Amino acid sequence: MEKRLLYPQRLRRLPPQFSWIDQRLVREQHIDRLSHGAAALYLFLCTVADKNGLSYYSDRSLARRLQMPAMQLDSARAELVEADLIAYQAPLYQLLLYILKIEVNLWKYSRAVKNYRVDKRITS
Repeated sequence: MEKRLLYPQRLRRLPPQFSWIDQRLVREQHIDRLSHGAAALYLFLCTVADKNGLSYYSDRSLARRLQMPAMQLDSARAELVEADLIAYQAPLYQLLLYILKIEVNLWKYSRAVKNYRVDKRITS
């Protein structure tokens, strides 16, 4: 199918405060594994994050903006942390660089080996 602009006069332009969502989230079906609440929270965080992927919103503010009860917000956040899409230390959120789980495990393993070598030298 050949794509065409439906409303050329309304062609999007990148604003100075532009943010993005990695297409691999959809292409590789990661979004299919998220609940609606987790997907909504992730979209919100992607929209408000700075160039480093950082944002800070209180639970109260997020729950109000997303029209989400506190327990559902907690669950959505835990789901995104478990999916390795965000890091969280109240009230700071960080969108994480998307990497395959195998790459994460290799990175953690290489750090553990490196730390072991340093610890071994210190105790020797």
